[in-house]
Amino acid sequence: MSKVQKILLVLGGFGILIGGNFLYATLNNAQTVFESAPEEKQNEIAEPAAQSPEVGLQQALVTEGQGQEVSSKEIETKPIKEEANTENEETEEPSSAKATEGLEPKNFAIKSALVSFGHESASGRKIDTVVLHSSYNPNGDPYSVNAVRGIWQSYGVAPHYMVARDGTVYQLVADKDIAYHAGESTMKDGRKNVNDFSIGVEILNTKDDEYTKAQYQAVKDLIAYLKGKHRIKYVVGHDDIAPGRKTDPWNFNWSKL
Repeated sequence: MSKVQKILLVLGGFGILIGGNFLYATLNNAQTVFESAPEEKQNEIAEPAAQSPEVGLQQALVTEGQGQEVSSKEIETKPIKEEANTENEETEEPSSAKATEGLEPKNFAIKSALVSFGHESASGRKIDTVVLHSSYNPNGDPYSVNAVRGIWQSYGVAPHYMVARDGTVYQLVADKDIAYHAGESTMKDGRKNVNDFSIGVEILNTKDDEYTKAQYQAVKDLIAYLKGKHRIKYVVGHDDIAPGRKTDPWNFNWSKL
């Protein structure tokens, strides 16, 4: 073997050794990255995403109530627990045809859901009038109790009572306090500021829909209950005390009372 061949053989050996070490280092590094990947992914998932702040309801008011308007008011976040409708579960897209389906009258009861807005404290009120209104939510489910309540809060108005589609009656303002529900109003006997001597009742319904059997029964029972507590002489619609300005309660059949 010549001297040149010996030199080439030695250089070849070094090349194989260097190449082998490089391949081992590459494979080892790849294995390290692969093993650490699940841990890094776990850390990424475990870190909670930043939550955006709650935004108050800003939709247009579709209620025939009238009160003190506010420009910016924090919406109460504690929701009213709505009754589950076990007899008619197709509630995602309410329609006129489905409105009264399965919503039969039930035992009368009042659920306390007192709010901190839309009223003022009072004492010694002489209550002789009940005013019926109707309201709905224009964005999403028109009969969402919490959405409608949020709209009222954004405008600084509230009724004493709300009657949901299933006939559940919620009390939002104590009878003794003045609720902002009637706005500028006059009784046929000439008395103004009807809020001062009345109880406001909002019934969830749209301008095109009908009230449910459960709602009619609940309103009838509520009026009987209020007559037992106060000297009620008049039961009127919002349109009776604010003609030309208000048109609710829409499509209400007074003969059913």
